[in-house]
Amino acid sequence: MIGLGLRLVISGGREAITRLVVLAVAVGLGVGLLLTAVAATNAVTTWNSRHAWYWTGTAWVPPGPAAAGTAPLWWHPSCDIFGGQQINRFDVAATGASSPVPPGIPRDPGPGQSYASPALAALLRSTPANQLSDRYPGHLTQEPAIPAAASETQRRIIGEPLNVSK
Repeated sequence: MIGLGLRLVISGGREAITRLVVLAVAVGLGVGLLLTAVAATNAVTTWNSRHAWYWTGTAWVPPGPAAAGTAPLWWHPSCDIFGGQQINRFDVAATGASSPVPPGIPRDPGPGQSYASPALAALLRSTPANQLSDRYPGHLTQEPAIPAAASETQRRIIGEPLNVSK
């Protein structure tokens, strides 16, 4: 079939060959632009995730300098889907002993520790580890952490080591 097409193009003369070349270049440019758009979307997402540690969550904090002696709390929000339900994940890294504590938990989780909402804790207990809990690093703190008012939502706050190169 390809041989027949090439034979018809060649027998069509110089004008047919020019049309074939222009069409091939146009298709190549179109595919290149499409691949660039797909790759750019992934590149921007990766870039934003890499620098998300610098989000300090100050949108609700009154303007002006932070209280003297308060160390910032770096956090990175992300989400996951399991069984058609969204799970909100917050990786946090306290930069000092005076870092603020996220609402609903008694203290900042240290590296390797995490807190979960009651709904997520129940889901983690009822699901095999290789399906859900292996996705999240750290030891789940057993004390009730995130208030029962958030029991319909599934949240996990995970302590991370302070690492600015992340």
